[in-house]
Amino acid sequence: MTGSAPPPPPPDPRGLWSLHPGTRAVVARTDDGRRAQEFSLVLRAIGIAHRVEPFGPLYELVVHPRDAWRAGEQLRRYVEENRAPPEPAHARPPRRAVGLRGAFAAVVLLVLVDRLSASAAFGLDWDAAGRADAALIREGQVFRAATALTLHTGAPHLAGNAVFGAVFVSFTAELLGNGVALTAIVLTGVLGNLTNAWIQSPEHLSVGASTAVFGALGLLVAQAWTGKRRAPRWMQRWAPVVFGLALLGYLGTEGERTDVAAHVLGFLAGCGLGVPLALWSQDGPRPLGTQLVCGLSGAALVFGAWWWALATAVASA
Repeated sequence: MTGSAPPPPPPDPRGLWSLHPGTRAVVARTDDGRRAQEFSLVLRAIGIAHRVEPFGPLYELVVHPRDAWRAGEQLRRYVEENRAPPEPAHARPPRRAVGLRGAFAAVVLLVLVDRLSASAAFGLDWDAAGRADAALIREGQVFRAATALTLHTGAPHLAGNAVFGAVFVSFTAELLGNGVALTAIVLTGVLGNLTNAWIQSPEHLSVGASTAVFGALGLLVAQAWTGKRRAPRWMQRWAPVVFGLALLGYLGTEGERTDVAAHVLGFLAGCGLGVPLALWSQDGPRPLGTQLVCGLSGAALVFGAWWWALATAVASA
């Protein structure tokens, strides 16, 4: 017994073909509704009738079997052409732990030198040997620009610089990597102290990591200034500067013994050094080898400065 052939399916109200189970071919399956709509637009653009149908938690793109190969080929090309290039290993967002390790190393150094100074280790006056004495720096004892960064006048002074320093060092290390960030921060502090020694009176004395802390702030401002942000152009350019200056004023003008000039100079050094560093690291922190070389260089700068300072103190005793 033969029956008449079934009538052709009525046209879909949206201009697509209504596909019966026997006349459907699945050319794509995804769990992302927006991705399914992208595929639908691709097929619609080349005039292939299709439908997006739910399949459990997934979405299926179905076409007539005669269009299956052409539809599949078009979708394959679309995916290939719009695939993002793989990120290089050094461009992957660094983990927060990276920044925390840098901050921990900085705080350990400050506490270690503070304990050695407080106990007059090796029978030496560490404060007199390492403080930023403007007259002596002008005479050639430039090591004091580095050693002064690790000395403090007491527990409150040390605690304040350690807390703010840990925050800014952590953020800077996340952007640049530990080795590059720590060395850059030390350099900003050294540049700030050297410049400060030449603009102050010869009797000027100063100690503290705050010059380097503001240098770290300057590095962060430079990173934000040169980086790409999803914000209006004016905000990209001016918000970091306004934030930096506001924080500079908030932290840098409290207390009668605050060396505002050193803070400003450290901040400016950070901004100046931060721009080339931002361009150098625009794809992310530099590789591990570069971090190690920079980190060891920064450590050598600090420990070498202290070796010079203590040797000078012993020779003059």
